[in-house]
Amino acid sequence: MVFLDFFDKNFDRPVTMAPAVVDRRFWQNTLDVALGDLAELVAPRQVVLCEGRPATTAVDGKAEFDARCFQTIFATEYPDTSFISVGNAMEVRQDTVGLGATIEALTSGTKVIRLIDRDDLSDQEVSDLVVEGVRALSRRHLEAYLYDNEILGKLATAYGHPELIIDISEAKREALDIIARDGKPDDDVKSASGRIYVAVKRILGLTQVGNSSSAFMRDTLAPLMTPETITYKDLKRAIFDE
Repeated sequence: MVFLDFFDKNFDRPVTMAPAVVDRRFWQNTLDVALGDLAELVAPRQVVLCEGRPATTAVDGKAEFDARCFQTIFATEYPDTSFISVGNAMEVRQDTVGLGATIEALTSGTKVIRLIDRDDLSDQEVSDLVVEGVRALSRRHLEAYLYDNEILGKLATAYGHPELIIDISEAKREALDIIARDGKPDDDVKSASGRIYVAVKRILGLTQVGNSSSAFMRDTLAPLMTPETITYKDLKRAIFDE
């Protein structure tokens, strides 16, 4: 395995890349990119390493989806917690790039939480993960929280149509039934998210709420998952409760 250091490179001109020397400077630069201004101002109390594709460019809109949603959802109650997308479930579990260990070494007192999706994990597998110091969501994935009927109800109310939540719930159920007929689990909201997104926009007559399901969840639904909601409390328990 080799690491490429993109820090301080000017890609407006030809750049020759070579394997980076993985030393303290390399990890300090990596931490700076991951945490932004926090790395220079004050170490966060907690860092949550979660699933999601890390950003490769400044305009990579689909990258870091989970981390950006979590940051929005928990900004009020956990302002001193940073979320970083580091790859797939195995990369989070094993801390493949060593980011968690490095953060703990460089920022004394910062707690690192490794968080993965539930997917099809059994209860025993979830318990085994706890022994490894890894936490799993209580639902299949983050999308299952964002498209929860409670959050969709808040959306309908926010746009002046609380009476349409029944229509939205039925459309969501139809989308899940379709993907179930294709052999996917009937709670795989991520696979059905595109259909749900289109249906919700149509039923509520929404515009400018995100040009894709991912953007819609990140920019419109995530801010609606506030501390008084059951959905928020469920997600909070999965991540932060000891």
